[in-house]
Amino acid sequence: MSSAVAPGSRWPNARLVLAFVVAPLAPVVLVSPVIFLAGPATFISVVYGYPAMLLLGVPVFAFFLRQKWLEIWQVMLGGAVVGALVPILMMVAMALSGPSDSPLLPLIAAAAGLSAIGAIFGAASGFAFWWVGLRGNAAYVDTTRTAR
Repeated sequence: MSSAVAPGSRWPNARLVLAFVVAPLAPVVLVSPVIFLAGPATFISVVYGYPAMLLLGVPVFAFFLRQKWLEIWQVMLGGAVVGALVPILMMVAMALSGPSDSPLLPLIAAAAGLSAIGAIFGAASGFAFWWVGLRGNAAYVDTTRTAR
């Protein structure tokens, strides 16, 4: 399948840049009203969302772009995986930087619970990213694709 726009001319795209700015804040708007975590969700979005987007989200998007995995479900799944990985990576860093005799079971339990929340937040961020940056964006829509 060929793209509507030459690959070199797609990056950066103003809508895509806006999507990277807006997506980490999406959990506050999309998820927090449902689970009543407005205060903590804002903190999580700012303190963890933006670093996760820069360190993991941008490389994941670059990979997805090369693979042409730009459907809404693919972007949301990528966001969910990134969101679930962040607490695990943080708990591993905490375990490695703490005393060697500290119990690991509480860290594993915390990572599991936070990973579930992180996956929900990541999927919400993926949805916002797709909605703002990719939905109907001529630079990323494959015009040769036929309806299934």
